[in-house]
Amino acid sequence: MKRCRWLRPILTLAVLAVFLAAPLVASAGQPIKLTLWSGYPEMKPYFDAAAKFYHELHPNVTIEVSTFPLRDIERKYAVSLPTNSGPDIAESHIYIAQMHIENGSLAPNPPEVTKFLKSGVFHPLFVSDSTWQGTVYGVPVLFSLDSLLYNTQMLKDAGLSAPPKNWDEMITMGKKLTKVDAQGNVTRSGLGLRLFGAGSGVAAKWWYFLKSAGGDLFEECAPKSGTYRAAYDNEAGRDTLKLYIDALYKHKIHEPKLKQDAEGFANQQAAMFVRESWLVGYMKKNAPTVQYDVAPLPAYKKTNTLLFWTNLYVTRSSKQPKEAWDFVMFMANGPKLKELEQILYNTVGWMPPRNDVVKRHAKIYTEVPQYKYFAEVPKSYELYAYPRLPVTDESFTKLAERLVKAYQDKSLLDNPTGIAKVIHEAAEETNEILKENKLYCGK
Repeated sequence: MKRCRWLRPILTLAVLAVFLAAPLVASAGQPIKLTLWSGYPEMKPYFDAAAKFYHELHPNVTIEVSTFPLRDIERKYAVSLPTNSGPDIAESHIYIAQMHIENGSLAPNPPEVTKFLKSGVFHPLFVSDSTWQGTVYGVPVLFSLDSLLYNTQMLKDAGLSAPPKNWDEMITMGKKLTKVDAQGNVTRSGLGLRLFGAGSGVAAKWWYFLKSAGGDLFEECAPKSGTYRAAYDNEAGRDTLKLYIDALYKHKIHEPKLKQDAEGFANQQAAMFVRESWLVGYMKKNAPTVQYDVAPLPAYKKTNTLLFWTNLYVTRSSKQPKEAWDFVMFMANGPKLKELEQILYNTVGWMPPRNDVVKRHAKIYTEVPQYKYFAEVPKSYELYAYPRLPVTDESFTKLAERLVKAYQDKSLLDNPTGIAKVIHEAAEETNEILKENKLYCGK
């Protein structure tokens, strides 16, 4: 398993010392209010339950939970955290959190929290990629492997016995699974693709396929150099864009006019698509009768998949860091751990991040078999995390804008020169972002 390390200027020693010195003991007596923000509205039942359980043990402490759409929470963090007006506890992806770690807005973990993270209870990648300049930040709260969801009844009706294992099979099966009416209009996409939407998500979904093709968003110029360049102005980037263009205009296995993403899959307007485990909760609520299963991402030149997780961070904004850390650890290792994990499994769909979770929920794969490939890694698969650079989100967002335009450009079909131009110009923009932030190394 490959791991990347990114080096940038360290927090001020004053901020570091304050939080490392804070013991994890919730104050008794005086009323205390903590705030927690999340970019995942589906997580609210989990956080509300955790707040309730914690309040029962600490009646003087109340936790106000607020959830926002993911793009909105990124903006709110960007404005509030540097000005010390943010929440006590922030849930975030590492690639969003990184800029706030570097500017001192998020607190380093106290020693006892880091000791807990390194005790073996979490996947090593959770710890290594939550570490910056030797200091660990945040505690995992949810996780999932990015995987392929497929409608089992549709595969059966098409005479297919198993989901695709590689890109060629994905396209071939996509053709068989696509439905067309008498007028030639696609009424069901064989493969759902992420073609549009706000923010960086469009590029992130494209990046999963790019990784399978052997490319990446960034590559470090030399080990531990702290300098980077775009890593997709190459055959991998061109092949990945071609995959999308061919799916749209040659094979016609995706119809943009139909319902998209989770809604399209739930409405059975797409036979296959790529997502995370929260779809289990979504399908249970919105499409309980739809028969579906989960498989590893189809491979191309590499067999790999994203290990997706979010951390809970205590912020510099918090005036009650001791209580905030105590609540974070209550969720990670408290007396209500099993009950909280059950809420994730049964209601939310995101999965608990601890390695030992199945010991507490032995029947979970029998009760919800879809969770298996969201949690278990095939032996041949390499795991990777989001790039941990302060410019990752900006780079994804700018790339997404270009990809959205490219997906609408039918002239790119059977046009390797045009595809190469799109990829080259996008990579040049990524390099410019790196240059502006003094992270670029050149070729």
